[in-house]
Amino acid sequence: MEENKGIIDPAAQDSGVVDVEKELKELRLKQKKLERENRRLQIEMDTIKDMNEQIARTQGFMKKENQRQIFYNTQLLKVSPYLVLMVDEKLKTVMASDVLTQMTDVSLDAVRDGMQLDEVLSKVLEESVLNSLLEKCHSVLENRVSDTFMLNNYFGEEEKIYKVDINFYSSPVEGASGLCILFTDMTEVIEAKERAERADKAKSNFLANMSHEIRTPMNAINGMSEFILRDSTDEEAKKNAAMIKSAAKSLISIINDILDFSKIESGKMEIINDTYSLASLVNDVATMIRIRLQEKKVGLVVNLDPDTPSRLYGDEVRIKQVMINILNNSVKFTNEGQITFTIKHEWDGKGDCCLHVSISDTGIGIKKEELGKIFESFTQVDTKRNRSIEGTGLGLAISRRLVTMMGGELRVESVYGEGSTFSFDIYNSVIDAEPVGVLADNYDVKLVHEVDKSFQRPDARILVVDDNDMNLKVAAGLLKPYGIVPDLATSGPESLELVKDKKYDIIFMDHMMPKMDGVETMHRMREMKGGDKWKIIALTANAISGMEAKYVEEGFNGYLAKPIDPATMEDLLKKELPEGSEEILEFGPDDEALEFGPEDDALEFGPGEDVLEFGSEENTSGGSDGSGASVKKSTEELLALLEGLGINTKTGIAHAAGDKEFYLELVSDYVKGFKERSAQLQGFYDSGSLGDYSILVHALKSNSNTLGIEDIGARAKDLEFASRDDDASFVSSHHDELIEAYRKRTEEIGRIF
Repeated sequence: MEENKGIIDPAAQDSGVVDVEKELKELRLKQKKLERENRRLQIEMDTIKDMNEQIARTQGFMKKENQRQIFYNTQLLKVSPYLVLMVDEKLKTVMASDVLTQMTDVSLDAVRDGMQLDEVLSKVLEESVLNSLLEKCHSVLENRVSDTFMLNNYFGEEEKIYKVDINFYSSPVEGASGLCILFTDMTEVIEAKERAERADKAKSNFLANMSHEIRTPMNAINGMSEFILRDSTDEEAKKNAAMIKSAAKSLISIINDILDFSKIESGKMEIINDTYSLASLVNDVATMIRIRLQEKKVGLVVNLDPDTPSRLYGDEVRIKQVMINILNNSVKFTNEGQITFTIKHEWDGKGDCCLHVSISDTGIGIKKEELGKIFESFTQVDTKRNRSIEGTGLGLAISRRLVTMMGGELRVESVYGEGSTFSFDIYNSVIDAEPVGVLADNYDVKLVHEVDKSFQRPDARILVVDDNDMNLKVAAGLLKPYGIVPDLATSGPESLELVKDKKYDIIFMDHMMPKMDGVETMHRMREMKGGDKWKIIALTANAISGMEAKYVEEGFNGYLAKPIDPATMEDLLKKELPEGSEEILEFGPDDEALEFGPEDDALEFGPGEDVLEFGSEENTSGGSDGSGASVKKSTEELLALLEGLGINTKTGIAHAAGDKEFYLELVSDYVKGFKERSAQLQGFYDSGSLGDYSILVHALKSNSNTLGIEDIGARAKDLEFASRDDDASFVSSHHDELIEAYRKRTEEIGRIF
């Protein structure tokens, strides 16, 4: 046993070696795993380090950006000329612009620490103004909306006008919501606007005064050249006078364009609708253009759709102005070929009628790139080629604006070197649906109403109330073919006396009369016994849209527009007069429906009023043959002479129910009434009584339009509207012009009789 102590067992020895190697292997594996974990941890630590560095850099950037934004905001608030205040929802200040410190002793630090809004603004705003502002702030906070308003405030004796904008703001940051209040000083802006308005008014007054100052000598120049043309036997002098007259007309046309453009720019141009005859309008326009074409090898073709309604309701003056402006433009730029003036229509029997107006020419045309410029003010395209063409460059600009004001659009198509076509559409109400017919064949016939001689009411009791003698005379003349001799009253009080003692079937009541107008007179009549059943018809020139309904609403039974349309008068008589004896008046074979014999007492005049006597074939008015003997002129000669003066005798005769001699008698009365009427107008003008002035100039308009003296009617109409609207500036600028034109017209007519 002892001998075996030093001997190792090989099997046991091999087993021990195996265990050590195994442990070493496991240790090496653990070491590698730890090394890998260490490397991973090192990478993560490096990543975290990089992230920390990135976060530090971002924080540094954000800190710098915040400092930059704070700096920007501070600078913005410092240099801002506006007072800006930010408050929280409790109306405590958060920040403000430096303007606040300039206006008050409040520091920005105190604002940032938080002050009540009313405490801050009490140093800026008056108490009543501040209370109003605070109410609006509470409203904005409650409704979460914005508000803008104007605020007037006094600083000592100086008034300031602010525009105040209050806006609600909200942020995800807790407590970061409230109001931003911006005060913008508008004092200088408003003062600048007022200065501009005063300058614009001064410009308008200057243009009006310029018109007056230029027109007065131009009228004299035009009149004197006309005298030379009429009376001179020297052909050279007549030729020179014609050139002077042409130049004068061109200058007047330029003045009219400038004034019209000025009125449109200032918003004073109005569209004034009235009943008009389409045939008369087209005939007048075509006649004016044909006169301009006399010295050119250019024809005028007028195509009027014969089915178009004959009488429409629109602004005849402005429609005619647009047509003439465009046609004149075609005349200026067309040297050969023709101008085609076309009017078509669309109407289904209901509502308004659409007039399609087109004017084509074979003139020089317009380049495609210049089409957009032709409607610009004071612009004439292709000036190098057209430098010899006169004009202001306003005609088309004015026309386009007028068409727009009437609800249409002025269009143009053109081929350079071949010609142009201008077109527009306007809508007018239909007054008489009877077709206008062929213009050349039917114009004269359709203008004069044929009296229904079978309709006779000699027992009818009619009262006509009008302060204008000529209107009374016309009304009486229109009633005469029906055997009616009316009673006439020249004032409201006079008519009230007449109705006390006599019952009338119809009372025609003028609206505009001095002292007691027609409306007041009608109301007083209604208050009389049985007055609520009387037939009282408003007789007035206020033929604007909706007036008939207004008169009926006021208490009238109907409405008759002046100048009185004979056909409308007849229809009204047939409707309103009770049936009675229908005694047919006997007329001699040579008598016309409206002849007045010496026994007639329908029209009574005072001893100071002369009435022209007319024979059956010729009237006794006339000039002298140089020996002092009277030279008689026939009715037709007198009418021709009146037409030569530009008077629309066709319209006048139509208003006289087709009686030419009666028409001439009315014209003579018109001339004789000049001194009295012009003196009355001057008196009202001098005294500044625009109300009375409006009534008298209204009567002048009515009389002139009734007789076809349309130039005076148009001038009087403008002054009537101006005086009615208390536009003393316009009346002052155009009164002398009206009186001068009125004087000249009556003198021209007076020389004929």
